[in-house]
Amino acid sequence: MRSKLDKNALLASAMTAVCDAMRSNGAPRRVAEQSLKAALDKAYALHGERRLAEPRPITQVADVCSRWFLERKYVDQNGKPKPLTWNGVRGTLFSLVAHVHGKRNANEVLDQLLKRKLLKRTKDGRWLPKAQIVPPKGIDEAQLLRTETIVGRLLQTIVHNSESRYKGPNLLLEVMAQVRKLPSSELKAFRKFTKSHGLLFARAVDLWLESRNVPNRSRAAQPTREVGIVAFSFSEKPRKP
Repeated sequence: MRSKLDKNALLASAMTAVCDAMRSNGAPRRVAEQSLKAALDKAYALHGERRLAEPRPITQVADVCSRWFLERKYVDQNGKPKPLTWNGVRGTLFSLVAHVHGKRNANEVLDQLLKRKLLKRTKDGRWLPKAQIVPPKGIDEAQLLRTETIVGRLLQTIVHNSESRYKGPNLLLEVMAQVRKLPSSELKAFRKFTKSHGLLFARAVDLWLESRNVPNRSRAAQPTREVGIVAFSFSEKPRKP
């Protein structure tokens, strides 16, 4: 009973942080109350289904672009992505997407890649990714799902580690480094430093994970888990004492 109360208090504190963020961004209390009620109704209407398991368009296209730079079959001898073919029906680009997400989802993911203009066409009509990292395009449906996923997984990690009292071999990565008075003149350098080192870390983890990931086409029955990392930096005005 005590553990359940502690968990509820932990999650309630996260709701307080969400409300504080809404207030800080100018949302009236009435709008915050309506939003929280809608979120509550939506969550409890799932009847135990995990919202996080739903496909996330931004994640799907990001996975394809990332793998295009990593899969040996789809990179040239210099480690750069090969131009792939796609005529609207078949081609090596379809093969890559199907390899990452399965044939059943391939056409839908391809549509998202083209709709979001994440591919560029070569002079001979083949396709290349514009970048390995796919940033969100502002606040759209995909970004809403992405935000929900990030916040949900952060809370799951904190609850898991808290219940373990931050001891034992099953702890998940959960770290924070901060100072309260970084000179504003150093903010640009901070952004550059954390972005470059964060991308290196994320790519290293991505390589490690992809080398062990069970392909969608695999029929071998074995227990699996969805795992990963989320990293971000933050910057805010100092709070008044």
